[in-house]
Order: sequence, then structure tokens, then C-alpha cells
Amino acid sequence: MSRHKQSSSQASWSILTEGVTASRVEAHRIRAYVNQLVTAIEASPAKEEIYRLCGDTFLAIPKSVDNLERYLDRTNYALITMGSDFYRQRLPHSDRELVDMAAKYNPTPSASIYKDSSSHSVTDSQGHEWGPRRGLEGPFLMRSGKVLYYDVRAGRYYDPTTDFYLELDEYEAHANPPRSSSSGFSAFKRR
Repeated sequence: MSRHKQSSSQASWSILTEGVTASRVEAHRIRAYVNQLVTAIEASPAKEEIYRLCGDTFLAIPKSVDNLERYLDRTNYALITMGSDFYRQRLPHSDRELVDMAAKYNPTPSASIYKDSSSHSVTDSQGHEWGPRRGLEGPFLMRSGKVLYYDVRAGRYYDPTTDFYLELDEYEAHANPPRSSSSGFSAFKRR
């Protein structure tokens, strides 16, 4: 294979992988926005009129997002499967050995781990232990050291220390904190 064709193939593979990953994040955001919208409509005095005018759309969006996520997962799986040999050949022997050992002794998590977290607890940066909570996914230890839960019905992350939901940008600040972070987060009170 010529050098130009090989580098072009690598760039194409990277663009496809990045596109699927970024699309998966956007699908998650769409789901969270729709859940917020439905929650707001449920609390609105104009609920009946809104559902009369656009109810079919509200019912169709979650199904469409489910399909979108399924297609993205399928494409991602295909990229992983078809690209495994490609990436394996690119890695130095020491890195291949490291990945092989990690895969051998750390089995792939099943999807049920994320749905039913009743079997684990986590400890935050303050030393407090957090266990599962009814109706919430988690606990999730964020990079900032904070423990959050995910409320599927509300489509939002929940901070148990403040009893507030976080905005998406606040969640992202905990998931990827800057080197020196301040904790001035705004939030919504949990019902």
C-alpha cells in the first residue's frame, strides 16, 4: 500500500470514529433536552393544549433517539470490530501487551451494570461513601471528586449533597474539571 493511501485511510478511520462518538454525545444531549421539555410541559397549565397540538411529536422523538442511538452503537461496533487489527498493528508490542492484559483480567462491562447499580458504592473526595438510590442511576464518581446520580425520568444529573439537578455545562465541569475549579454551580431543586 502506498504511503499516501495508508495515511489517507488512517485519517478516514479517525474521522469516522470521531463522528460516531460525537454523534453519540449529541444523541444523549437531545434525550436530556427532550426529557427537560416534557418535564416542563407536565408542570404547565397549558399541558393539554400543548399535547393536543404536538403530542405525536413528543411521543415520536424518544423513539427516534432510540433508533439513532442503536444505529450509532451498531456503527461504532463495526468500526471497533473491523479496526481492531488495524490498531493492533499500529501499537508497539509493549502497548499491545498492556491492552491484552487489561482485556484479559478486566472483562467488558455489560450494559446492565449501568442500568442496575445496586451492587456498588463509591467514595467521594471528602471520604463520604455513596450507594445506590431508588429511581436513580449511579452513583458516579466524577473527575472533580464529586458524586452524582443520573435521573432517567428527569434526564438530568442530580447532586445529592445539594439536592439539586445540574445543568449540562455544570455536569461537564465535574466530568472534565479545569486545573483550578470553583464550585459556583447553579441548579434546579429536585422534586
